[in-house]
Amino acid sequence: MNKIEEYYNEMIEKYGDNRILWVAGIGSGIFSLDMEDITEVSACILPIENELYNICPNPNYFDIRYLTYGVQHRFPEWIELILSPYKIINPKYEEILNKYLFINKELLFLSNNEKLINELEKSIKQIIISSFELPTQEQELINILTKTEIKVLNNIIKDFNEEKEGDIKVSQATENYKISTVVFRTLFYKLKEYKVAEVDSRGVKGTHIKFNNLDTLKNLLDN
Repeated sequence: MNKIEEYYNEMIEKYGDNRILWVAGIGSGIFSLDMEDITEVSACILPIENELYNICPNPNYFDIRYLTYGVQHRFPEWIELILSPYKIINPKYEEILNKYLFINKELLFLSNNEKLINELEKSIKQIIISSFELPTQEQELINILTKTEIKVLNNIIKDFNEEKEGDIKVSQATENYKISTVVFRTLFYKLKEYKVAEVDSRGVKGTHIKFNNLDTLKNLLDN
């Protein structure tokens, strides 16, 4: 597995496969014929609902909302991310990205063609709208949880006091919630499988849970 594949899997694991558009090698290594020369990898990612009003770019990845601005001002990072021959495109968005972005990728940076820029702006809106039509991993999880598992999940979130992460001792929780250990184990498996949370067994300290998008999960549980 190369660096780009590793980073793609890491981003999917962290943010869910509905948010990652593509990852690519960036930096001077993209001009090499050997992928081993790639030292930097980054991703283009979709915002989630509670980020839509946040106008501050995240330094850890590229937000598609800033793509047009980056293209117009010929930012090297955006040029490399789009033109890089070393990339992995999320299959969920491959058709729409190829149709609206990568088909004209060279022309975007070779001219200030207003028509192309306007089409790019429209395509970004379409890509974001398409992403909202896909269920989040949190929604997919809620759909398969039993009533008992939902009860346990609500209790865990409550015990974490609005924090997105914390520790839970199953032996103690089973007594407090009056629910069997099997339910906890199954819930932990589903949280991890659907990439809603990072679940780490820490022996006597209990199980550490870190929710990826707690606000989204809470909104779904409240409805």
